[in-house]
Amino acid sequence: MSLGVTEKKLDNLHWPLVLCTLIICSLGVWNLASATKNAPVIMALVQFRWILVGGLFIALLLLADYRWLQTAAWPGYVAAIGLLAGVAFAGKKVLGARRWLQVGSMQVQPSEFVKLAVIILLARWFARDETG
Repeated sequence: MSLGVTEKKLDNLHWPLVLCTLIICSLGVWNLASATKNAPVIMALVQFRWILVGGLFIALLLLADYRWLQTAAWPGYVAAIGLLAGVAFAGKKVLGARRWLQVGSMQVQPSEFVKLAVIILLARWFARDETG
């Protein structure tokens, strides 16, 4: 991708939304630190690390050509539904509800992936060309 395309994408970025997002993230870290009794700095640093990971992911998506999502919409949706079905067989019970999958040392909730997959699939559906 050329530098001109990247500059154009940055020029078209909605900077007030970026500022609001940064403010909300900062307030979230501050709230977490103030509400944590033991080791508030450690909890805030962990949260800040995940904010940085998310920011890097967003930067990669910003620089990438988003049109690949059109071809990935259906496979992504099917994979997300497969993960959701996998909860019935390999799901971990937490507080009496089986909603989590164990992935290494992490637990993930497949319903979050389904939400994203539905949004991408519906965007593809509404963007389809109906002429002809």
